[in-house]
Amino acid sequence: MPEIPEVLFPSDRHQPVDPALIAELRADLDRLALEMPNWIQFRVTKRTLSEMARCEGLYVAGEQSPWPGWSVPLARGTLLHDAASVWLMADPDLSPVDAVNATFAQRAGKDRDSLGEWLRTADPFVLADLRQAVNNAMNLFVRDLAGLQGMADIRTDQRIRVGFRNGRLQLVNAPDITVGLAEARVSIELKTGRVDGVHLAEAMFGALVETLRFGQAPDRVVLWDLTSGEGVGYDVRPDDLRATARRTIGLVKRAVNVSAGYVEPLLNPGPYCRYCPDTETCPGAVAEPVQLDGGES
Repeated sequence: MPEIPEVLFPSDRHQPVDPALIAELRADLDRLALEMPNWIQFRVTKRTLSEMARCEGLYVAGEQSPWPGWSVPLARGTLLHDAASVWLMADPDLSPVDAVNATFAQRAGKDRDSLGEWLRTADPFVLADLRQAVNNAMNLFVRDLAGLQGMADIRTDQRIRVGFRNGRLQLVNAPDITVGLAEARVSIELKTGRVDGVHLAEAMFGALVETLRFGQAPDRVVLWDLTSGEGVGYDVRPDDLRATARRTIGLVKRAVNVSAGYVEPLLNPGPYCRYCPDTETCPGAVAEPVQLDGGES
């Protein structure tokens, strides 16, 4: 039986979340929904918080500009996530290469899927390089996380939603992997780029959504870098949930004001400029955005 990396296990024994804390968090977010204009229905995801934290111009561009289309880094991250899910839930005899091949075939076979259309029309040499990159990362994923395959208490991409004030405010998350380990619940986020503090904040947002929806937080969140085959883990504590709720409330207020044009977005150029639809016209965009290996996800 393959071993499970130590980083996935919580440092402390499982502790239930105090119902008073859950009530406190709900009340704070309900107050936010009540204060929002009644014509708004605001949906908060990891992407919302990530883009607002990195650059408010990036968030506005994503909301207002047309979808720029798929690129190799974006496709690589999505296909890696899909292939990892396929392999985790499959028969133990399924090889990583077979999981990748099944993922490519499934996506390319979808009629109403933008990534499927991109795969069907992309240059064959680009596709070959993309498939090789996905296979390489999948081999690392399987090498290090083989112990998770076929576990009874495991889910991938489970969509979780919490609403306030008849949907005026919605918090939505879909953790990449959730698994029960040693009487604890662990949430794993798969990343294909450099792991940073924003990624941790995203994972803690997911823990907050799970707490509000099910009345119990994951005991630990883990950020797993698919390209390096390494992970970092953090136990989820009450203070983390409070801090995440405060951060979410602050970013949502700011996002509503920026989206409505009440305030100008704060520009913070960085590597993500190369993904921004407004790179060519934004006065804050860097001249030559730094390339991130494998993109961000």
